Amino acid sequence: MAVNGAWGCYIHIPKTSGLWTKRVLRQLGLSSRNGDTHQLPRIWAQHRYWTIVREPAEWLASLFANRTQDRWQEHPSECPFKYFTQAIKPYRTADFEEFVDSITTHMPGAVGWMFDCYTPPKVRVYRKGEEQREFLRSLGCDPDKQMPINVSSPKIRPEVTDSMRYKIYRAEHWTYKRYGYTIDGEYTDYKPQRNEGVR
Repeated sequence: MAVNGAWGCYIHIPKTSGLWTKRVLRQLGLSSRNGDTHQLPRIWAQHRYWTIVREPAEWLASLFANRTQDRWQEHPSECPFKYFTQAIKPYRTADFEEFVDSITTHMPGAVGWMFDCYTPPKVRVYRKGEEQREFLRSLGCDPDKQMPINVSSPKIRPEVTDSMRYKIYRAEHWTYKRYGYTIDGEYTDYKPQRNEGVR
């Protein structure tokens, strides 16, 4: 899940608007499909690596929409996402709340594991949203004109209720802290500084 170009290497974490990001890079002439691979780099020799992470609850909602639409098919490529989708197979369900209950109970920290697999120390991490747009601006993109859209088949993403967000936050506390995310309201146990835990 890497895109190489003269500007460096984009590491695509699934469910983080990566298809849109790769399309924007191609539109800017910064990459072509020839530079795409579903593998992580075997040798981290580029001078510049970067990726996008997503707030864990929103990532799980996007994952659930994708997996249910694909009927929980296994990811074909040998990469961390394949092993993650294999690990969550016992928790297949048509109900998002039930899925959240299972993942947070039986696999606490799983989202953090996924993100960490794609973000070794050489990789600069940007959060999905304004940080992502700022970085793309630095490459010459106008993200206000090239807004993120779902470039794969449309999916109905489930709503993340406050109680589900709390469960996810409790199970992914260190993921929130490491990647500098907070949740609003009474459940926030800490207020990390901007970029705390983000390399």
